[in-house]
Amino acid sequence: IEQCYSLQIQDSKLENKACGCEEYSTQIGIINNGKSIILDSELIAPEWLSMDKKTINTIGNDLSIINITGSVPCNITGEYIIFVNLSSLNKKINLNTEYNLEVLEKSECRKAEILGDTEYSITEKEVIKMLLRNIGIKHSRYSLDTNADWLTITPKILELEPNEAKE
Repeated sequence: IEQCYSLQIQDSKLENKACGCEEYSTQIGIINNGKSIILDSELIAPEWLSMDKKTINTIGNDLSIINITGSVPCNITGEYIIFVNLSSLNKKINLNTEYNLEVLEKSECRKAEILGDTEYSITEKEVIKMLLRNIGIKHSRYSLDTNADWLTITPKILELEPNEAKE
């Protein structure tokens, strides 16, 4: 028996967190292990999200990509359910997926914490090592400075990936 249509959604690389006041983008893949078919796509999501393709021409034994993008408003936070429906033109084939999108305040996306002691008593010239960790969800660049002219901080700039820590 020949398998005419074999479609599968690849959503393992979905970006399920977004930051207020920033751009959001993620991708959904459609794996076609059968014959070529044209699919209509529908996105059920907040109005600030959109999908780049309304019609997808899936080629047999290939992967097609749908991009979901948007500008996240500054005044929202919370969980949103995103639903993507794919159907053949005659509606006999339906494929769908849904995922939760968590929107965080912009300040939470690049939040940092100092690991270890944060107060020191300095009596003479000494080097104090501190760890800074990115506890946000985005790659971030931190500028380090002090208002004490007798204190020097090096390095002046740290770039950290989420959950990364450096001295």
